[in-house]
Amino acid sequence: MGFYERREKIKEILRRKGRVQCAELAEEFLVSKNTILKDINAITPTFPITTVYGRNGGYEFAGDGSTWLNARQTEYLYTYMRKHNADPTDETFKEILDVLEHAKSKM
Repeated sequence: MGFYERREKIKEILRRKGRVQCAELAEEFLVSKNTILKDINAITPTFPITTVYGRNGGYEFAGDGSTWLNARQTEYLYTYMRKHNADPTDETFKEILDVLEHAKSKM
């Protein structure tokens, strides 16, 4: 897995879980904690992450309820909108609905 894909998955994990520790991410992706730190530093300028310090610290999704889509989801949504058609059994379609539902619950 390349760094771009890993960073997109880190964003997805943060959106889903809300908070995660560096060690968990390192174990999940079979990389060092330093690699995760570099990933977080690369993601932070364009994705709302807060660092939580202390014994139970980690990284926390700091979104304000707005919808954040990854590149794949954005492309899918664009294609869908151009076609004005969707198959509700499609997994990507379901993912987008889950993201929108989560964003709505934060409002």
